[in-house]
Amino acid sequence: MKYGHALVSKVTRQILSEGGGLVLNVGKELRPSSAPPDATSLTFDWTALEAAANCLRSGCSGWSNVSGSPIQIVTSEKAVSEIPNERLSLWRELLDGGFVNVEYIQPGARSATMMRDRQVQLGDILLLLGGGTGVEHSARLYMDRRYPVIPIDLPL
Repeated sequence: MKYGHALVSKVTRQILSEGGGLVLNVGKELRPSSAPPDATSLTFDWTALEAAANCLRSGCSGWSNVSGSPIQIVTSEKAVSEIPNERLSLWRELLDGGFVNVEYIQPGARSATMMRDRQVQLGDILLLLGGGTGVEHSARLYMDRRYPVIPIDLPL
């Protein structure tokens, strides 16, 4: 799992330094139920956001400001209310710096399907780590549009 997070950090920095952008989620940071609170997260969005903030702070991003914000967030009101306290300063920094554009799905809804449907409209390449129904749905949406899907098969 730690290798996966290191990989996401490196890929995030590379994408931003080459002038690319990111489409991500925010919300709670899932960890194994039996693990201590500081255990490695089961999801990678906050890892990518942390790496992006470091890159944007240091000026290593090649993103053109005329293109809008380099990070597109598709989320729900409920998910934003579940941002962990330890991630709130990072979230505020990204918002205040104009580094993220936030799109909320239908008010009151918390549909991962609705979020994925909108994310595919904003992205053009999908990088996947892990598996499950949501990952398979995202891959199908991108493949239906004939967009590249890059699955990374790591033991997570």
